[in-house]
Amino acid sequence: MNEIFMRNLKFLIVFLIIFMCKFSLAQDWEIVSEMPVPVMGGQAILKDSLIYIIGGYTDETYSPVNTIQVYNPRQNSWTILPDTLIIPRYGHIAVISGDSCIISGGNSGQDTLNLSMEMWDFINPPYFFNYDENFGRNFATAQVYGNNVFFFGGHIYNLIDSLQTAYTVIYNIPSGQTSYMANDLFPELIPLQQASAMVHDKIYLFGGAYNGILDKVYRYDPVNFLWEGEICDMIEKRASAAAVAIGNSTIVIIGGYNENNNALETSEIYYVNDSGIFEISNFSFMNIGRSELMAVVLDSFIYVFGGKDYDGNCVSYVEKNDLNQQTTSIGHETNVMNPEGFRLDDNYPNPFNAVTIINYQVFTACEIQLGIYNLLGQRVDLLFSGVQRAGSYKVRWDASGFPSGIYFYKLSGPAGEQTKSMILIK
Repeated sequence: MNEIFMRNLKFLIVFLIIFMCKFSLAQDWEIVSEMPVPVMGGQAILKDSLIYIIGGYTDETYSPVNTIQVYNPRQNSWTILPDTLIIPRYGHIAVISGDSCIISGGNSGQDTLNLSMEMWDFINPPYFFNYDENFGRNFATAQVYGNNVFFFGGHIYNLIDSLQTAYTVIYNIPSGQTSYMANDLFPELIPLQQASAMVHDKIYLFGGAYNGILDKVYRYDPVNFLWEGEICDMIEKRASAAAVAIGNSTIVIIGGYNENNNALETSEIYYVNDSGIFEISNFSFMNIGRSELMAVVLDSFIYVFGGKDYDGNCVSYVEKNDLNQQTTSIGHETNVMNPEGFRLDDNYPNPFNAVTIINYQVFTACEIQLGIYNLLGQRVDLLFSGVQRAGSYKVRWDASGFPSGIYFYKLSGPAGEQTKSMILIK
């Protein structure tokens, strides 16, 4: 009886620790509203301090919608416009060009109309203004630069031989023509559910689904129409995430899913300097994990809308994050990437019973040390100490001789140190 009681007590203590850790990270996100029509896989765009939620899929009718919902964050109020998309769309793209919004692709349930592009000037109803097989993409991502819309990836409807390698499509708005097509990065399959954002006149693409879930960051030069290739790894694999650019030097990647979690609560923040050098750290947890979400930045706040929860249901809640109050650490945990040094990844599994795997990358040969620490900051185990060449490394930690609780693993070297937390449950 005492043994069962102690085991249950240990479980309760660890559960409370996990809850408090998650709460301390989630406190930067605040639930501020509910959507009148909860949707996943829609698009959020910002125009004149109003946020427009365009289309998406709702489980109220189990179908894509053509609804345009408007959120006024300063008044915390909603309006559903009488004007709608011409066809329902789910997994589409919507981008601002000048004073108009361009919408294309997605799943409407009408294959031929999926190839259409709609234009909306925010005054008159949307109208069809072009039609092209290249527009028929589901869960693509897109950015506008100059007079061009850059489409990346997505599931292509009515795929024909000429489109087998059309990962990148550039649509010239004034001429109405597809001016350039290429697949320099993905020569065989076409990834989908990537997130994208633009800073310093470069387009950055994050993660996506491509023979599994990706954890890569790619960079594209829209000025010279050139791929600059794979830049670095993400902290966590994710697809169907949202990406928002903050100013001209910061990108936040929010939510999504991967093989281990149907609806991620986590986020990552990327700092990019003029030379394109990255620093990456964990951003705070949302209150609700979600994929296929929508997000925008306004007045130093990130707003997150809708999406799909762990069970596949539409999320109705709107969350807001105050960037002026943002913290990116929990306890002693930090995770900043220096491309000239090393990077510490999340251990797996976590929480774990007895054995976990710690992965890290060394970018230039250096002397490093990987240690395990308890809550008092005392080192309780040393997993590696010495010089390692550039490359990826995997270390197994057998904690069978240690009591349950929170531990920290720290990677240190000439470039600094990085620390992450993990939870041992027995």
